[in-house]
Amino acid sequence: MVEIKNRVSVIIRTFNEEQYLQELLGAIGVQELDELTVETIIVDSGSTDSTLQIVHKFDCHITHIDQSEFTFGRSLNIGCDSSHGEFLVFVSGHCVPCDVNWLTNLVSPLAERKADYVYGRQVARDTTKFSESELFRR
Repeated sequence: MVEIKNRVSVIIRTFNEEQYLQELLGAIGVQELDELTVETIIVDSGSTDSTLQIVHKFDCHITHIDQSEFTFGRSLNIGCDSSHGEFLVFVSGHCVPCDVNWLTNLVSPLAERKADYVYGRQVARDTTKFSESELFRR
């Protein structure tokens, strides 16, 4: 893997994620990045909706995994193998960053060597199931 200083590789697993994917990719595109650069890696496991058509509207690298071989770990490993970043960010295709500082806030503790990994909390949407909303609230 070619490591590029200050490059963030955002790895997104997709399978029929048309509902929020355009919003997610658009939000990645407007991040205020200071000295960071971003590459977006899509790991698709056989979408049959308009997911891939949406992805083609953005500057993304697309790789595929067969549905029969899909596991969450395997798909993330494929995304990592396709990335060139110094920092890896994993986000699901139905999640959307809360603001324009999302990536900077995630990566800053890593870049400053104050942490080995970070986790950004999820905020429920109007379509989130109640049980999941309660989990996010905690």
